[in-house]
Amino acid sequence: MQSIRSKFLIAAGLAAFMGGMALPAHAQQTEIVLWDIQQPGDGSPRGEAFKKNLEAFEAQNPDIKVRVEIIPPPLLDPNLIQSASAGNSPDVTRVFNIYLQRHVAAGSIQPLDQYMTEADKEGWLLPWDKSGVVDGKKYGMPLEYRFSAMLYRKDLLDPAGAQVPKTWDEVCSEAKKVTSPKVMGFSFGISESDQANILNELMETYFLNAGGRLFGEDGKVNLDRNIGVGFLATLKRLVSECNAATPAVVETTYNTVTEGLAAGTIGMGMIGTHRFSTIAAKGAGDNLGWAPPPTVEPGKEGEVNVRGWLLSMGVNAKHPDEAARFIRFMMSKEAQLNIAQGGELPTRLEAYDDPWFEQPEAAAVVAWKDYITKHGVVSNYPDNFVELSQLMAQAAQQVILNDVSPEDAFDSVTKQYQAPY
Repeated sequence: MQSIRSKFLIAAGLAAFMGGMALPAHAQQTEIVLWDIQQPGDGSPRGEAFKKNLEAFEAQNPDIKVRVEIIPPPLLDPNLIQSASAGNSPDVTRVFNIYLQRHVAAGSIQPLDQYMTEADKEGWLLPWDKSGVVDGKKYGMPLEYRFSAMLYRKDLLDPAGAQVPKTWDEVCSEAKKVTSPKVMGFSFGISESDQANILNELMETYFLNAGGRLFGEDGKVNLDRNIGVGFLATLKRLVSECNAATPAVVETTYNTVTEGLAAGTIGMGMIGTHRFSTIAAKGAGDNLGWAPPPTVEPGKEGEVNVRGWLLSMGVNAKHPDEAARFIRFMMSKEAQLNIAQGGELPTRLEAYDDPWFEQPEAAAVVAWKDYITKHGVVSNYPDNFVELSQLMAQAAQQVILNDVSPEDAFDSVTKQYQAPY
């Protein structure tokens, strides 16, 4: 039987051993809140890439736990502004670059400059000051780039003898070859839902390739009447003359085009490159192709407006230093490679040094990188540009459904929109 003394020595030794052990990691962790639109690990290419990045960050930073709160895209911006007003904004949040000015004006995010080093300003695919900057201050770090491209189904175009169109006239002539009772040759959307994003993207791309610039680097709007009327007339023509689309475009959204291309009920559509891998994974597979946006005049290569998600810090961030560490990690070579493997376009040049980019599955991402390097432009968007998008959606609906002239419809937009000229 053990003596009282021996029991005491054993207990004392155990206590000393336990005292020398580190506390469990979770007891020392700082939890940061991340607002995101993507569910990590949901089985989609982007969701799996997001999960890998979260796991890698927490493994390398065991003192930080990331709590992801999923906010549906239409609610992200209003919720962020409301939470900032209530003093309860997240530590880190996604902000789509076209809404950056709105959040700066509302005071819902804070500048990142004090958390970044000179090295952080180097090595970007596009210059540091071209994205996420307002009045010389960096409010968002570019997480990924994208642009509106012509996505098409090879297995629908080839049997119909249709070529991938390079101009809007060719969209008309080629899409009608693909159209059938089960397939819409070319789909676009003029729905006001989701802040009319699908129309805004198409409209901005059309303006750029008609010789204009709807949104300038200075955040001002150029509502060129000739181009605006031409845009509405082109949409009308695609439905009424070309038999490329149907009046169903009134209710068509980004997801409608995504699902239609995946299912093979849409032959072609203008949509962001970030949806390419999702459409392929959902059914299009190797039958999915992409091409630059069509131009108004032949013989030109289409220019593209570079958009994308930024990572920003909430104005009321409770843990700004830890939030900055997470943002910096998401710009690292490791995280950017995961983003690429999820089907999105990395923003940091060093990511492209990885051997993965020499593989066939990386061909589209590499081609997009080369294309925006040559033909990409980055705009600054006024905080009320959503109003313009919705007014143009209403105008397009009037032109297509009620036979209002493109001239009258566009003039109505310019009268109603309070543009920051």
